[in-house]
Amino acid sequence: MKRTKEDIQLAELLKKGSHQVEENEWFTPRVLNRLPEKRHSTRWMKVMLYAIVLIGVLGCWMWYSNKVQNANVITVRDLLMQTGMICACITVAGVAAFDFIKSE
Repeated sequence: MKRTKEDIQLAELLKKGSHQVEENEWFTPRVLNRLPEKRHSTRWMKVMLYAIVLIGVLGCWMWYSNKVQNANVITVRDLLMQTGMICACITVAGVAAFDFIKSE
């Protein structure tokens, strides 16, 4: 079988795009070319998202506690709001913990 100019160019292109051999007897070029690409970590994005959510939750608690301190009566609406905020905090904390445990 005769190699054409296009075959040679394709071979050169594939060779440039493949992993280069390092000094390790176990990792041959064939093994290196079968390795998956490195995944880029998005852990910093998750940390930033959870930090923003945490700041928002703390802001809600501060606003709510300031509102309740200025009131003379605690209503059913206040209790429902507080229950909802507690459930939201537990949910956010659980999702964050599960996500970090799963990623390890």
